[in-house]
Amino acid sequence: MKVFFDRCRVCFHVNAHWNVIFTEKLLNLPNLFEAHGIPALPFKGPVLAQTVYGDLSRRQFVDLDILVQRRNVLKAKDLLISHRYWPLTHVNGVREADYVQLHIHYDFVDPDDKALVELHCLRKSV
Repeated sequence: MKVFFDRCRVCFHVNAHWNVIFTEKLLNLPNLFEAHGIPALPFKGPVLAQTVYGDLSRRQFVDLDILVQRRNVLKAKDLLISHRYWPLTHVNGVREADYVQLHIHYDFVDPDDKALVELHCLRKSV
């Protein structure tokens, strides 16, 4: 039984460590978007953990979710790419505009720490 609890303790600490790294990243992204005129709202992940549990370490998350207006998705995409995030879906030109209209999120990964960032957009641009 001790081995089980030791393993749980290690998993908890590893999760807490990554949650702090992801949260720091999430705190910077809305400021980056705002500085470029893109309103952005983080949700789920660290926001939910802090709101519901009052403690980042009590919820596991594997990505960072940010809500942007559909009309700002491509501008936000370009901004993320300029800050070394890689898009997980590669589309260009007209196909990209169609992709943004048909899908509710656009995924990116940070090549350094493998953090996944999902740009979510509203069904209807406001």
